[in-house]
Amino acid sequence: MGGSGCVYLKGRVFSGIGEGRIYVELYKDLIRRVLGIEPYPGTLNIALDNSYIGTAARLFKSRPHFIIESPAPSLARGLVWRAYIDNVDCFIVRPSITIYSFDVIEIISSKRLRDYLGLVDGSIVEIKVPLN
Repeated sequence: MGGSGCVYLKGRVFSGIGEGRIYVELYKDLIRRVLGIEPYPGTLNIALDNSYIGTAARLFKSRPHFIIESPAPSLARGLVWRAYIDNVDCFIVRPSITIYSFDVIEIISSKRLRDYLGLVDGSIVEIKVPLN
């Protein structure tokens, strides 16, 4: 991962346990302020193909594009990278404390990406992440 260019991640869409909706609601005002979007209330969960997990681990150890501070002492701050799926603006969100390893990423967007991009569980997506 150099200083410029892009990183690509690829994986399959899966249904989470519904926690994304809760967190997007809790962080909504901060997301609006920091990212400038009205977030869809939920996240798109992607289980990365094994060959992309190392790339994701390096990405998550790099400096995020944005940091969303915690809205409450008991909550983690969000580390955020701008990303694109099929040229649609979105953001990879990684809580500073998470149950997921580097094999899962969560995406937020102003759109319900499942509908907008015609995705269902098992759909394969490629995520483009600019590095600058």
